[in-house]
Amino acid sequence: MAKEKYDIVTDPIGFVTVEPKPSREELQAFYRDLYYQDESARPLTYKDRYEPLEVEHLQLLASLSLYAICAARPHWKEQPGTLLDIGCGEGFLLEQANAYGFSVTGIDFNSHAIASFFPHLEARLRTGDAFEILEKMSTSGEQYDVITLNNVLEHVIDPRELLKLIRQSLKPGGLAQIFIPNDYSPLQMKALELGHIDRDFWHCPPHHLNYFNAENLVKFVESSGYRSLDLYASFPIDLYLFHPGSNYVADSKTGKDAHQARMHLDLLMAEAGLDRFHRACQGLAGVHLGRGITILAEPVA
Repeated sequence: MAKEKYDIVTDPIGFVTVEPKPSREELQAFYRDLYYQDESARPLTYKDRYEPLEVEHLQLLASLSLYAICAARPHWKEQPGTLLDIGCGEGFLLEQANAYGFSVTGIDFNSHAIASFFPHLEARLRTGDAFEILEKMSTSGEQYDVITLNNVLEHVIDPRELLKLIRQSLKPGGLAQIFIPNDYSPLQMKALELGHIDRDFWHCPPHHLNYFNAENLVKFVESSGYRSLDLYASFPIDLYLFHPGSNYVADSKTGKDAHQARMHLDLLMAEAGLDRFHRACQGLAGVHLGRGITILAEPVA
């Protein structure tokens, strides 16, 4: 499944995808190989531990997610509902949502990551292929107030089918919150145009099969039967590509410093309050900046 075998295709909605798509079996085999290395059975996609700064930053991002969710449905501040996190990883969002009062469920490929950080939530986890689990939920009529996807939509063979399954799994009045990398963004394309980078470093099939940005994500979600309620961005770390001293694509040794700076600056902005931090992130999305984009949407009846 080498990168060279894939062609870049622009969907009529505007997002970029690749052809030919791998089969579900090929993709499952790819992720089995990615998650485990030989006989060590050690997942490679998540860390076993984080430095304190990283933990604080991950907790902040989870807090921001919950803030946006409750801002869209204020009654959940007093009466939290049910929350399903697809691709829950280490479980930082599940942990905060659980502490807030939501009844939480997670889906991930295996339980290693969440067992390493929040073992008390392992019983709330369903492991395996997310599509297969959602299909069973849809058949059984199982529904949730909130369904979140963090770095999932870019990995799947059929993102439209995934949003359809999520829509079927939402209770009336429910919300979907989707985070994606902001790829083929105006900032990235300008960096290419000016020669600050020599390649589309974000293009990495079969790991990522779909590439969305701040503009076409809204169109895609709304074309899939949802109404967009909120759009906000993560820190625009791609700005560092425009200075030779911090260009982490030209010199990978600067990547750690760029990531450290991003975390410190996010935490500094959040000191002004989550409401102001949220508005700042909305402003970034409004001008199509941010390394990642989060959309909050509700199904259209």
